[in-house]
Amino acid sequence: MNNDLALINSVAHKNYSAGEVYIFSVVLCDNDVDKDFEYFDSDALEKLAGMFVGVMGIYDSDPFKENQNPRIYRCRTEKLSTKQTAYGAEYIRLVADAYIPVSEANKNLISAIDSGIKKEVSIGCGISKCSCSICGENMRAGGCKHKKGKNYNGKVCCGILKSPTDAYEWAFVFKSQDETVKKNDTVKKPKKEKWQRLAMDLICREYLSKCECCDECCAEFYCIINRLRSSREPQDYCPDNIKAYLKERSKEIIKNS
Repeated sequence: MNNDLALINSVAHKNYSAGEVYIFSVVLCDNDVDKDFEYFDSDALEKLAGMFVGVMGIYDSDPFKENQNPRIYRCRTEKLSTKQTAYGAEYIRLVADAYIPVSEANKNLISAIDSGIKKEVSIGCGISKCSCSICGENMRAGGCKHKKGKNYNGKVCCGILKSPTDAYEWAFVFKSQDETVKKNDTVKKPKKEKWQRLAMDLICREYLSKCECCDECCAEFYCIINRLRSSREPQDYCPDNIKAYLKERSKEIIKNS
């Protein structure tokens, strides 16, 4: 427990004692095929293990600050010799240890985790390369004509996620969005404007890196960024608008603290 507390206090903005935190573990992701016919390679999982340390989690699919209490303080990869992936490789999963401050406000969340109601999680991260499992080309660079989920001479095409650039969120969900699929399933992946999301995360992190925020203020900043992500108007993605909004809200936080 002393080792856990040392790691927790290294990422927290106050020193917690043993009775002040609730500790639990979650499986963030693995190297098996997901519903989008993508999977992480082992090197990507190892890199993500370092990137997720200190990242706060969301529950109830609600980005508001009161729902961002969990924080990862340790992350590692685990190999399961009794399980294989859909493509026959050794199964590897990314496991995180997280903590929640013990309080009346967090009582229900802690109870839900203990009972298994809160168990499955989904993650958000930046990936710079997605290699085709058929030809090896980068599917995001336009040099591959294969389609994920389609069968080519008995082999289903998948995108191999490599070279992560950032780990920006993890969230409890009712059913994991990374649930594995049958080899012959076909799922269409919805189009997303990922560059706006990454830009907003970088701007948010830029603000956080310039000030020493407590856990509550950190959560507030992430709350802001998630609100902006949910916007449907293109002009709301403008970096200048985001910076102005973050600056305004940071002044309010400092004023009210």
